[in-house]
Amino acid sequence: MLPTLGMYGIQDQGTFPAPRWTHDHSVALFVNGRLEWALELERYTRRKHDNRLHLFLEQLIEEGVLPLPEHFRIIAVDSLAGRAFLSSSGKWRIEGNYIPLPEGTPLQPARAFIGFEQVEAFHCFQELAHPASNLPFTGGFEENSLLVHLDGGASQCNTSAFLYKDGRITYLYHSWDTVFSVLNFGYNELTYGMLGMHEDTRMAAPGKLMGYAAYGQDTPELREWLHKHDWFRRHLQEPEKFFEAAREDFGWNATSFDLHDQFLMNIAACCQAEFEEQMLSLLTRLREQTGATRVYAAGGATLNVELNRKLLATGLFDEVFIPPCCSDCGLAIGAAALAEFLDRGSVEQHSPFLNKAGLSPARDWGRQLAIKELGDRLERGQVVAVCNGAAEAGPRALGHRSLLASPADMRSRRYVSETIKHREWYRPIAPVVLEELAEDLFPGATRTTLTDFMLCNVIVHPDWRDRIPAVVHVDGTARVQVVRKDAPEQHLLRALLWEVWEAHQLPCLANTSFNGPGEPIVHTVVHARETARRLGVDVLVIDDRMESYVPFEMRRW
Repeated sequence: MLPTLGMYGIQDQGTFPAPRWTHDHSVALFVNGRLEWALELERYTRRKHDNRLHLFLEQLIEEGVLPLPEHFRIIAVDSLAGRAFLSSSGKWRIEGNYIPLPEGTPLQPARAFIGFEQVEAFHCFQELAHPASNLPFTGGFEENSLLVHLDGGASQCNTSAFLYKDGRITYLYHSWDTVFSVLNFGYNELTYGMLGMHEDTRMAAPGKLMGYAAYGQDTPELREWLHKHDWFRRHLQEPEKFFEAAREDFGWNATSFDLHDQFLMNIAACCQAEFEEQMLSLLTRLREQTGATRVYAAGGATLNVELNRKLLATGLFDEVFIPPCCSDCGLAIGAAALAEFLDRGSVEQHSPFLNKAGLSPARDWGRQLAIKELGDRLERGQVVAVCNGAAEAGPRALGHRSLLASPADMRSRRYVSETIKHREWYRPIAPVVLEELAEDLFPGATRTTLTDFMLCNVIVHPDWRDRIPAVVHVDGTARVQVVRKDAPEQHLLRALLWEVWEAHQLPCLANTSFNGPGEPIVHTVVHARETARRLGVDVLVIDDRMESYVPFEMRRW
């Protein structure tokens, strides 16, 4: 069989300073069921959520960043913005007719040319590419399983579902019915205004609103009021209406947004609760309709860790799978993996460290690395940046492109999150913990694969909250990452976690992504060195080498 090149590169509908209709372009190559390399475009261009694959594809190939075999087939993902792809010179061309989702088979033939040579090509619905991005991490779909997409918008809907049964993928449902509850996180103008954002920065809104919502309380009265006013969706055009209505109905006399105000916190909590209820209601209906005991989900909405915690708590499904690259950045991987799975019945299972394109092979990590010194530095309050091997797929840093710090002091969180990364005061930092210690701190954390990829909130055990305050959110939860005993490519992180536990009684570490404000996660060693110096981290680890920027003796606090 031919190697499979997955592509998500549909152009935006217009020219904007930042991505709008499409975002997070990517490419991935599978050979014989194995992912050889993948690249999220933003890691190469350093433009967050980059959607300009048409400008860079030929350059990436010519520079050898994307090594292609002589012959291959293309699986192209569509979008709400269309199905056609045309590179900047016109050399790469992919064309496809619009096909209604219920009528489409998983892959539909497409016309594709590289130069004047026609190549075998297919289109994949974005709605299917999302749940298929689970395949490199599960190896396949289990019999009688739901494949679900939850998003702000794909090619023809914002939520969809398929059933995998008897070796076939059958369409069940697609709809825009839940779009407004999802868009409260990314498009609603009231939440823009509250968070101090605008159209060109909207991609950062969901994560911010999710963290902020934990400070508030959802109430029926407030939610009914928000529904009555259609969630103030046109706030930027008519800002006075929100302030007038809040003053008249609640006696709230503010004339501007102060995020320390409990009224605004409660509005954020209502957005989160409305979203959770609609998503859980949909999944409940699908479970009752099909009797499926497993769900493979993806789409930007599945990055909502509090939704995922509550989904697990319902017990609706025996197993819930969500991949680390569950947002649009995983579409190329999902489409190519789906084609390989349909051909072979399985694909090879991989670690999450799939962003390999343009990187040199990692060296042996441990022969020269002073793990004890790193542990001592972390205990002293220093910050360790890691650029180790291949980079993580998706937006969560899982130990290969991470900033690590002590969890034992709130000053650690403020320094890393607010001083180094310039994040808002209300946003949490996640813990990373050994599987052997996880259940004591985070009960239930080892019973789901979602914690492998930092995709689920877990309630922190009360006995530990005062001992690891830097990684405990205001509601007593943590977006924990569990490092399994047999986790591939995690030797460095496991050794460091054992060191800080045995030498300093630190049961976990604070872990956040290695990037500056508004930037993608670092990719290359060059990016890592430049970013580490600019951010002011204390130590940079590059595979088996430790580079110090601050003396060992210095304490941060």
